[in-house]
Amino acid sequence: MEIAGVPYQNPLSYTGPNMNLIPIKVFKREPTTTDVKYRIGSFAIIGKDPLSGTEGDLWYLSDFNTSGQAVWLQLLTGAGSPGVDSLTTDDGAPAVEPDGVGNINIVGGTGVTVTGNGPGDTVTIAASGIALTWSVITTATQTIAVKNGYFANRGAGSVTFTLPAAAAVGDTFIVNAKNATGFIIKQNALQNIQFGNQITTSGIGGQLESTAVGDSIEIVCSVANTDFNVVSSIGNIIVT
Repeated sequence: MEIAGVPYQNPLSYTGPNMNLIPIKVFKREPTTTDVKYRIGSFAIIGKDPLSGTEGDLWYLSDFNTSGQAVWLQLLTGAGSPGVDSLTTDDGAPAVEPDGVGNINIVGGTGVTVTGNGPGDTVTIAASGIALTWSVITTATQTIAVKNGYFANRGAGSVTFTLPAAAAVGDTFIVNAKNATGFIIKQNALQNIQFGNQITTSGIGGQLESTAVGDSIEIVCSVANTDFNVVSSIGNIIVT
């Protein structure tokens, strides 16, 4: 990398001719979102900091976000912090935070769960869409478990499914009619299912029923343990 046409070296050690082609400031620490008194395009060189040891790092003020915070992007790291030091999203929110000595620490967020602290963190990234465990059901009855998908394939009659007694908001399941006998989805006490502008009878008297091969229904819990909503369906489902 070149700065103002000069091949890379530690800017703090540069002894060549003075140049003022770009605005460069010397910080004693990494810049933060509150460092807003500089204009876009400014560079910040990190000077000697006995606590962080990040001397020689170079940062660039790329923008100000909608909240007026400064968005600083790190361009390179100095000798005190070798390798990748941090990653920053477009809005300036750090996706990866450094610890000052070259280690990369992952920060949890939407879809990302982090276990541990510091090097060796375990990172789990949630898959997009719904990850379900699928089963083929040939018995007369089946209690639904959330985060599961079911193919109703009982030849002698329909499979009667029962809603889970305990479910959290967002818990999802799918039922599909593999053959013509199809499925019935029954409720426990105090439960109901919203299907578009229709709602089942509250409690054990309410149910949904398929009418043809291929009928399918996806249901999500909207109130813990009691209220469920159909978010997609195929076929002519009977609401009782």
